[in-house]
Amino acid sequence: MTLNELETQYKEAVDIIGNQLQNALLELSRTEAIITQIGETLENLTRNMEEFIQQQEQID
Repeated sequence: MTLNELETQYKEAVDIIGNQLQNALLELSRTEAIITQIGETLENLTRNMEEFIQQQEQID
């Protein structure tokens, strides 16, 4: 293996790693957005359940 071949392999590997890291960060951002949506949905469900319970207590 020559120095040029080693340098080429190194640069290609660094490029691949860079792309993989970039893809991982994009997926992480998507995952964070989904988790935020899930949290908001759970908050809404909790609020609705609390309102329902309060209404039922007023009826009784």
